[in-house]
Amino acid sequence: MKAFECKGCSTIIFIKRNVKEPLWCPVCRTSMAEIKSKSKDRSKRKLKKYRCPECEYEFLIDKNSIPYKCANCNYTFTTTFGKLQEERL
Repeated sequence: MKAFECKGCSTIIFIKRNVKEPLWCPVCRTSMAEIKSKSKDRSKRKLKKYRCPECEYEFLIDKNSIPYKCANCNYTFTTTFGKLQEERL
């Protein structure tokens, strides 16, 4: 897996090696830069997998972070508990 860190809010996401790089941070929409990460670094974190229902882009993010938008497209994730549909902002 490859790791990327947000240049603005320091959010770290992980993606599979064969997946294209994220376009922006899923939390604050700032650009991201690839960082070196060992598998033991990833195993220490509690990660949650997200898959965009629009473009099917997959990424792992810290379980305590909630993505606002897909890291690849402009899909807005549902952030309201119990709501099943996309939120338009």
